[in-house]
Amino acid sequence: MDKKLRAPGEPAAGCPGSDSSSVMRRLAKRFLRLCGLALSLILFSTHSPAGPAAGLLRGELTLYSESGPNIWAQGPFRINFMRTGGESVPPADANGNNCPDFIEDMAKQLVAAHHIFINKAGFRSPFGSPRYSGLEYILVVVRAKTNKILKGSNGRSYDEMTRAKALVMAIAREIDPAGNATPAHEYFHCIENGLTYFKNTWYSEGMARWAEDAVSAVRPILRSGTEIKKMLDDPALLRILYASSYKAADLLWRPLAHLCPETGAALAPDDPVLSLKYSNGAPVVRGVSLPGAAFMNLLLQKFGELDDTAFVDNGYGSWSEANQKNPKNNPYIVEAVKELLASTCGQR
Repeated sequence: MDKKLRAPGEPAAGCPGSDSSSVMRRLAKRFLRLCGLALSLILFSTHSPAGPAAGLLRGELTLYSESGPNIWAQGPFRINFMRTGGESVPPADANGNNCPDFIEDMAKQLVAAHHIFINKAGFRSPFGSPRYSGLEYILVVVRAKTNKILKGSNGRSYDEMTRAKALVMAIAREIDPAGNATPAHEYFHCIENGLTYFKNTWYSEGMARWAEDAVSAVRPILRSGTEIKKMLDDPALLRILYASSYKAADLLWRPLAHLCPETGAALAPDDPVLSLKYSNGAPVVRGVSLPGAAFMNLLLQKFGELDDTAFVDNGYGSWSEANQKNPKNNPYIVEAVKELLASTCGQR
C-alpha cells in the first residue's frame, strides 16, 4: 500500500538522526525482534494460527449469506467470498457443507503453505513480527479481477494491518487453486513483509515465485556458484535481473535454492498436510521438500537488518511504498546474497 510509515525508532520528519540515534535504532529493532520471537512462541502454542499441522486441516463456515459476504475460517486465514452476483465463486459443493469446493481448495493450499513455510522451514510468522504486533488473522478477500482491490491481477498482498488487526490478501475468483499457486505466493509476501521493508520486485516477486514450489511440483534450475556470482558481479547482468520481476525466480532464486538443496524444508511421510486433496482428487502438496528454504530464511533475516542501514544511508523520511521499492535498495539486497552465498554453498 502507499501509506507512509515511520520505521521503528525512526526520528520524526525533519529531524535527521545522528550516529548515536542510528545505533539506538538498530538496538531497538533487535530488541523488538527478540520480543517478536517470544510472542511468536506464545502465539504458536496458545493460538491456532501456527499450531500442529493436524489443527490446520479443519475449517468452518463462520458467516453465511446468500447475497452478502461469507467467511470460511481455517488456520490463521479468514476467507471472504460471495455466492451470488458478479463477484461470486463457483458454487460446486461436493461434500455439502455449505462451503464451495473452490474456497475449501484455496484454504487447503493456504494452510499447507503456512505449515511448510512456518512449521517446517522456520520462517518467522507474520504473527511474530514486531511490524505486525497484535495481528489477529490473515483476511483473504476473493473477488473478480476487475475489482479495485485486485486491479486486474490474480492476487495482491497488502503490507499494512487494518484497524481490525488483519493483514489483507486478495485472490481472483478466476483462478483455479488446484492448478494455480497464487494463494501460497501471496501468503509468502506476508512473510517477506513481516521480515523486511525491502520490496523491490525482482526480489519480492521472484522469491515468492520460488516459494510456490512448496505446493507445486519443484522446478530444479541448476547453476554453479561461480555462474551465480558472475551474474551478481556483472553490471549488465544485474540490470537484467533488476528488471525481471517474476522471472528472477529462474534467474536467481531457484538456482540458489538448488545450489543448497540440503538447506530445504522436508516433510515426513506421515505429515498430515500430505493427506490434503483438492476437490478434483489431486494432492495439495506435490512434493516432499522445499529446497533452499533455510537459505532463504537466513537471507530474509539479513534483509531485515540491512533495511535499517539502507534507510539511514539513503536518507529516507519514511518507508513509503516508493522507498520500499527504491532501486537504491538493490545493492544491499545483492550484497546480502553474495555474503550468504560465500559462507554456505558458494564454492560449488
